[in-house]
Amino acid sequence: MKHFSKILLAIFTLVTIVGCDSLIYDDNKDCPQGVYVSFYSKTPCEETAIYPTVDHLEVFAFDENGILAGMQQVDNPKLAADYELYMPLPEGNYTFVAWTGLDKARLDRTNLQVGTTKKSDLMFSIKEKAGFADANPVPGFKIYQGESDKVYLPSSKDNGTVERHTKINLLEQTNRINVSIEGLKEPSNFEVRIYSANGSMNTDGNIVMNKSVIQYPGIATANAKQQQLQTKFNTLKLKTGYKNTLEVYDKFQKKVIFRADLVGSILLSKSDNHDTNINLDCTHDFDIKLYVRDVCECGEYTFISCEVNLIKWSIHSYNIGLGDAY
Repeated sequence: MKHFSKILLAIFTLVTIVGCDSLIYDDNKDCPQGVYVSFYSKTPCEETAIYPTVDHLEVFAFDENGILAGMQQVDNPKLAADYELYMPLPEGNYTFVAWTGLDKARLDRTNLQVGTTKKSDLMFSIKEKAGFADANPVPGFKIYQGESDKVYLPSSKDNGTVERHTKINLLEQTNRINVSIEGLKEPSNFEVRIYSANGSMNTDGNIVMNKSVIQYPGIATANAKQQQLQTKFNTLKLKTGYKNTLEVYDKFQKKVIFRADLVGSILLSKSDNHDTNINLDCTHDFDIKLYVRDVCECGEYTFISCEVNLIKWSIHSYNIGLGDAY
């Protein structure tokens, strides 16, 4: 019995010296270490996190100099409170960036390289088809992106196996916009257009500056009986300063008869109860309505008062000329 106890003590001492909770490592510096990354979605306006359904998840680890140090991809991840993705990494300071919904059929992707790519480098540009962004609103698409706080992994040589945990808040980078014009006698004579220079984004989630303006395709439904034209759009991230434009085009007169800054109009809206501006980080589904009011037959043109609303918020009133076939 005394001999057996000595054997147990020797085994315990050996395990303690070897470390890593295993006998397969000859040196602590070879112990595995890495970070478990979990994912959720919670806008600044929400109190409860949600877990979006995504088809594809990509996670990138960047070192303290913003250089890509590792990456992982997962198909059909079941995001939940207990879902984590493990990324093995050496000692260092890291931040983690995650993207979902980066459809290669719709986006021109940059070939990211470990040891070379920077967090500020281009991630993708949306493709164009027949002069329009490849962003058909039906069935539509959603893209999410987020970044973790900084995580420090100490040396495994001094600490054995080291595992850290971090979280990434995935925020939506896309929008759905429904524009309707009400009070048109001939709604099929008009076309709603949306433009923006937001077609390229960097890995860190910022929109690339100084890119060409692209036109987003819309799906229009004209209802002559109700004197209404509705057009649906699906866009990438909207932010001021990127030439975001909303237009109404008169196909009968072949000219633009209404033009406004899309994001500016949204941000100027106020709720019924307070003066807080709309937060584009919280809202991604917009209803913009143009109402034909105060019709005045004034010679060559019919002038109307055009009222713009976002959901239940009143924004502006405009006077625009629609000719004699409004």
